[in-house]
Amino acid sequence: PKVGWAGVDAALWDIIGKSKGLPVYKLLSIDQEPLTDIPVYASAGEMYEGDIWPHNLIEEALEMKSLGFKAYKFRPGTHWSLTGMTMSEYTKGLRQIREAVGAEFGLIQECNAQWNLAQTMELIPVVEELDFIWIEDPIRRVGKDVIENHRKIHDTLKNVKLSYGGDVMDNRFDYKPWVDSDAIDIVQPDAGVMGLTEAWFVSKMAGLRGQQCAPHNWHGGLLTMANAAMAAAIPNLIMLEVCRTYNPL
Repeated sequence: PKVGWAGVDAALWDIIGKSKGLPVYKLLSIDQEPLTDIPVYASAGEMYEGDIWPHNLIEEALEMKSLGFKAYKFRPGTHWSLTGMTMSEYTKGLRQIREAVGAEFGLIQECNAQWNLAQTMELIPVVEELDFIWIEDPIRRVGKDVIENHRKIHDTLKNVKLSYGGDVMDNRFDYKPWVDSDAIDIVQPDAGVMGLTEAWFVSKMAGLRGQQCAPHNWHGGLLTMANAAMAAAIPNLIMLEVCRTYNPL
């Protein structure tokens, strides 16, 4: 139902924009002139097929680079308990990806909460060395120590940022303890999950604490437009996600 409300919320903003004769991104931009060009990154890297990994990701990353994306986000693949992947083996693939795309192209590691704290600490020196932009959702999202463990990861990272995924929270109140704890650098609200209004509020909360916003956007073109309206309006935007996996919409 809340995801359904997100669509209604975007439609209501469209109605307001039409009544005012203004695009929604201008209505939402209260602190600055809105952006007319939004930096975007390609979000993909889901399929790891046996011995062709990481070459399939390298091929995909180079394609995204050729299309003009600013960065490429990829995932750890099938759960490691099933594949036998280890962090030491995985980081060898990260080095190959970085070498292939060059030093200037942005890389982002989506972790899908697959790892524990020890594995994440093993990952950190490598992503720092390879100059990743951020790592996302490295460890489990529930439990009494979850924010404290994210703070440990945050405090260990020096140049690479830490984000918390927007696909698991659907209101500003769930986000508030994360923002207030300074356990993350980047918030990722999604207008397609929580609604454009609520996502805008999350971005504003984060901006007040010096945190950036990279809107979560794992959907089709219609919701990309809703998230783009927010992205253009906020002063703390880092980049907007664009899903590049197969999607007929």
